[in-house]
Amino acid sequence: MDQPVHLPRSPASSKRVSAFRRELIKLIPRVPNDAQSLEHMTKLSMTELLIAHANWKLRHVRPSPREVLNLDALRHDARTTLHQRGIDALLDAVRRGDDLSPHLSLKALRKGYAPGAYGPTPSIDSQTDKDLVLYAIGVHHFHLGANRINSLQGRTDELLFAFVSRDAFEILGLFDHSVFKSNSNGNLSPERSRLWQMIDARHSRHLEPGSAYFTGLGGLGITTAGTAGLGSLSAIKHAQIIRSEDPKLDDRSYVRSLYIDVPQPSRPKFEWHYNGMDLCLLDRKARYLVIFNKGET
Repeated sequence: MDQPVHLPRSPASSKRVSAFRRELIKLIPRVPNDAQSLEHMTKLSMTELLIAHANWKLRHVRPSPREVLNLDALRHDARTTLHQRGIDALLDAVRRGDDLSPHLSLKALRKGYAPGAYGPTPSIDSQTDKDLVLYAIGVHHFHLGANRINSLQGRTDELLFAFVSRDAFEILGLFDHSVFKSNSNGNLSPERSRLWQMIDARHSRHLEPGSAYFTGLGGLGITTAGTAGLGSLSAIKHAQIIRSEDPKLDDRSYVRSLYIDVPQPSRPKFEWHYNGMDLCLLDRKARYLVIFNKGET
């Protein structure tokens, strides 16, 4: 994995940082889920651990009401009628701000970090814990089953692709699973070729002739490790924030200054916390959240 900045894992790290490390390791689903992968994660630097978390969490969508944009993208696709109930259920959930995890792929939910997928000679498929379409192009994809089975929407071959920001859900279109594949000769599948054509049309419509654009989450594409560039940069920034701010949390006057327009508890206790990709401090007892850095979604 990329190793640009490290937080020390020495005894000098605070109990808050150590607890945050343990929580992240517990939260990220490992592949395989065994003692060896657990040991591997405990040896990661803080920044490496934050990168692993970011590249998993970027595949999810923070629950928050969003405006649905570009419904016209569905009106001229015959498959819309076939999946109308599932599409309506998904878009209603988007507008309400529901958790969209039931619509995500099993891979996004269950394959968060695979130690064997990295290095010059990966021992398993290097894409095991990655969504290269999301990382390279910046679009999420959602299953459209009308009924929920075991806490998941029914799996469908056709998927709805959308650009997701903090306040908007911009529909790109419907694609089947061949969009993730290339032909044996290395050529793009028809669905993948159509996806790239639509991406190019969207990004270039307001550009001057001869101009260039960048794709991917935050326009940052992918790293040489196949992870999201945005994930690495977010992790580096978060590591720096934690290193800078955590020592201040032992200063009572500084802690008091964090409670704005709310009664201060008699014994404030903050812990590092992620709300989606928002890096926060959380006072669990007071149910009070301080956001230090907002994520893209």
